[in-house]
Amino acid sequence: MSKIKTVEQGGSLNFIFNRGGKSISGWICNITVKQYPDDPPLIARRIPAAKNEKRWIGYLTAEETYNLGESVNSPYYLTAILTNANNDEEIQTPIRFNVSPN
Repeated sequence: MSKIKTVEQGGSLNFIFNRGGKSISGWICNITVKQYPDDPPLIARRIPAAKNEKRWIGYLTAEETYNLGESVNSPYYLTAILTNANNDEEIQTPIRFNVSPN
């Protein structure tokens, strides 16, 4: 299991999602942020593809992490939901992170 990232409340959290070097042509990336799997998303939005068409690059904004609140004892999950519009294939990639006091 990967190490849990930490971002200060009111800081930004960078992320990159890809398909292991494969083209992302025909794929769409939506992200969600949840604290627990059954929760409704606290953040949900589409991420535009990078110019090289092999990854999606983005970040959670300072306002978004500020509004999440502290989570040192229970991490949040930033999940990329990659969907192929041609065949409905879906890949989900989660990143765990904590929000610490600023």
